[in-house]
Amino acid sequence: MCKLDNSKTSDLPPGSLDFLKKFIRLEYSLKRAGYVKSSPKYNCAEADWDRLNKDIGEEFFNKLKKEGIIPTILSQRDKKQHYEKNEVIWKELDLPHITKTLIRCVKNIRNNLVHGSLNSKNLKKFPNFNKRLKEAKAIIEHLALSTEPIRLCYEGRESDEFNNEKA
Repeated sequence: MCKLDNSKTSDLPPGSLDFLKKFIRLEYSLKRAGYVKSSPKYNCAEADWDRLNKDIGEEFFNKLKKEGIIPTILSQRDKKQHYEKNEVIWKELDLPHITKTLIRCVKNIRNNLVHGSLNSKNLKKFPNFNKRLKEAKAIIEHLALSTEPIRLCYEGRESDEFNNEKA
């Protein structure tokens, strides 16, 4: 049996692993804090981003915009992979303008890193990706602070009252 070359597994844009760790922790924290729903498509539990969006409202988006935390994300369109005519292509997305589309933007950055083959070779297709990644990490941190139960779960200090898992 030949040995597998894993060198490309490290070929991610700088800051990607830190972003992914924070995203993973946030998604876990949402579910632990009760922001969880059943996914009929995949028959599993998933984070309820829509409920979070409703609970934090447009004040969340407006605050980040007003404080100047997300200027690149608000001014430069992100891209998403599509499959058309037997070809994988990148299409631009609309700019975020409300909390729901801002959350979608963060989730899309995660998807591009995990599923979209983002690496040092094709990073030039994504102008200012490092700035976008830094801003997305800030959004994650603000989302983690958006409610006390989410914050406590994110920090690993949740009590059993938030634990909705059954053995």
